Amino acid sequence: MKKLKYFLALFCLIFAPKIVNAEISLICPSSITGGNTLSCELVVTDTYKSVSGSLTVPSTLKYTGIYDGTYKNLSAGNDLYLRNDNNVGASKIGYLHFDTQEVASSTTVEITIKASSYIYSDGTKSSERDIKRLVTLNPKPTTAPSKTYKVVLDVNGGTGTYEVLTCTTKSSKCNVKLSNLKDPTREGKTFTGWGGAKTCTTGSKTTYSVSKDTTLYACWIDASATPETTTTTTKQGGTTTKTTTTTTKQTTTTTSISDMKLYLKSLNIENQKIDFSKFKTNYELKVLYEVENLKITAEAANENVTLEYPQEVNLEVGENDIEIKLTDGTLTSVYTIKVTRLKEGEEITTASKDATLKTLTLSGYNIGFSQTQTVYELKVKYNVSTIAVTAAPNDANAKYVITGNTDIKNGSVIKVDVQAEDGTLISYKINITKESFFETFRLYFIIGAGVVLLILVALIIIDKSKKKNKIPKTTVVKKAPSTAKKPAQAANKPNVEVLKM
Repeated sequence: MKKLKYFLALFCLIFAPKIVNAEISLICPSSITGGNTLSCELVVTDTYKSVSGSLTVPSTLKYTGIYDGTYKNLSAGNDLYLRNDNNVGASKIGYLHFDTQEVASSTTVEITIKASSYIYSDGTKSSERDIKRLVTLNPKPTTAPSKTYKVVLDVNGGTGTYEVLTCTTKSSKCNVKLSNLKDPTREGKTFTGWGGAKTCTTGSKTTYSVSKDTTLYACWIDASATPETTTTTTKQGGTTTKTTTTTTKQTTTTTSISDMKLYLKSLNIENQKIDFSKFKTNYELKVLYEVENLKITAEAANENVTLEYPQEVNLEVGENDIEIKLTDGTLTSVYTIKVTRLKEGEEITTASKDATLKTLTLSGYNIGFSQTQTVYELKVKYNVSTIAVTAAPNDANAKYVITGNTDIKNGSVIKVDVQAEDGTLISYKINITKESFFETFRLYFIIGAGVVLLILVALIIIDKSKKKNKIPKTTVVKKAPSTAKKPAQAANKPNVEVLKM
């Protein structure tokens, strides 16, 4: 009985249909202006025989079909069926297009593909699930009524006749043009431009920004006075302050250097979000293909400053550069906005801030790499001059540069500088310490000393052997017996003669 249960379980594992979450995605823009065409991408992540599902949309959307796909579209109305005749893999299999209605206020609509599924190459079917996407329909921007401001020119004690100037705008401010006016005259005085106060000594001769009916006054200085500008530096309590002083016979003006820069007080782009700071002069903005124009409003932080910028910009697909220029007749500041209008169907992606490394390897060494540790200490041999370094960032769009791994000296630093897609920088550093000559070649010294010691021992042994061989030896020689009679006194002596060598 147990064997039968095991057999049934194994049979189910092998032959049961694959039940997994469907790898189908529907990618739509988060918002669109009502009355325009909405395009959503249908994407799969593998090779399937076919994809199917039932499309449901609210009355504010009208489904018009699937276009530009890699799968053959065999759909019938809102019942979707797409077949993979070309055996293509992961891809955008088609774009679902919808006509949208105009709306009076922002409205969120839901697009649903019910019971979406796909067929595997072996004929088995995936599990079914509903795919839902929310899209906000925005009303078309209303056209603001035009405003016309009058600008009266007061010669302020001088001579000259001027008509009332006007400028028209749909925003809160407009620029009145002054560059085509003839300068007024005044005996003993020099005209420096038009300003907002009777006591002005400097003004603008090009343009002037106004937000209401305004009177501009001719600004004068003594004709014999040449304005002198001096810069002084003072220290107080550890703080250094620079001041610029402009002097004429009549007036002395002292202005902090920090006030000599012209700034914006505000910068707004209708229906778009920017991280505005008056100290930030360069901005980048991406908008969807559906955004055909931008409306810009800006306000200067300084008085008597003119602004020059397009209040409404028609966007081309690709990059569009917008400049906002501030001037007071003497100083000029420029804020720049780079706007990228995406191609139809493209999505806005957020640039990655990830500037960390996934791996950092030094050939022949283990530094114990960790993504969160950016400084390492490494000791190398005395004769090491180059180390092969390889690195891989966590984000595929990040870039990196390796320096300092050649011509290595004691105290060298190997650096891997990583720049994320959004410009974020992280530097990984390996501080190098070199061994001394003796530390690196210590083993060779030990081996050499051992060899010398062995040679000395061998020489001592050989010398002792030679000395032992020089000791005199005693030799015993036997004489042959003699037939002659021996003397009587020698009869008892042995017949042996000792010879010394």
